[in-house]
Amino acid sequence: MMRRRRRGSGLIEFAFGFSALALLFVGLADVSISMIVYHQLSAAVANGARYASLVEFDEPAHRFAERIRELVACGRPDGEACSEAAPGLKPEHVKVSWTRDPAGKPETITVAIDGYAMPAVFSRRVLKGAPSATVRFAGTWRPGGAAVLRHLSQ
Repeated sequence: MMRRRRRGSGLIEFAFGFSALALLFVGLADVSISMIVYHQLSAAVANGARYASLVEFDEPAHRFAERIRELVACGRPDGEACSEAAPGLKPEHVKVSWTRDPAGKPETITVAIDGYAMPAVFSRRVLKGAPSATVRFAGTWRPGGAAVLRHLSQ
């Protein structure tokens, strides 16, 4: 009878099993990091939309949009002492758009993330318009800017 040699087979089985488990854990970490970053972005966009609903809509300068971008990206509308809401998030990744009613007054404001590359282990996913939040505008509206207001007050 011939005896089979089985030396080293345990080591090979361990290597295959460990490789499969390592890939599983790295994939799990990749998905978890993506979910955490997406949640951070969603919270930042919700805060920006809440702020946008009450902001002073200054036409034609639209400085309010820059304040909203700073708030979403940095946590403050003035952009000072910036602490990123998510790794690598910059104000240029935040898109602010609005709709108007027939009279020209802002009706809704939408805040969204656009062009942001989410950090990941295996690949980067670039977000296009998500997460986003749309709110009804309830702030103050200055049609035509300060020049019109000066003219009306005279």
